[in-house]
Amino acid sequence: MPTLLDTHAWVWWVTEDRRLSRSARLAIDKGQARDGLSLSLISIWEVAKMVEKGQLVPDRPVDAWLD
Repeated sequence: MPTLLDTHAWVWWVTEDRRLSRSARLAIDKGQARDGLSLSLISIWEVAKMVEKGQLVPDRPVDAWLD
């Protein structure tokens, strides 16, 4: 079963933010190596709203975020 990332874990992982704990980073690495990672559609919507409100400025195209 894929590892489901919540919104902040996803954002912090993609942006390499220090707020992502070491244990979360290890869980993501393990999930990536085993069954992959997944996102909830609501997380994608939340990130879109953060971008829309100027709370998050993506450093790469949306496709790269989803990859």
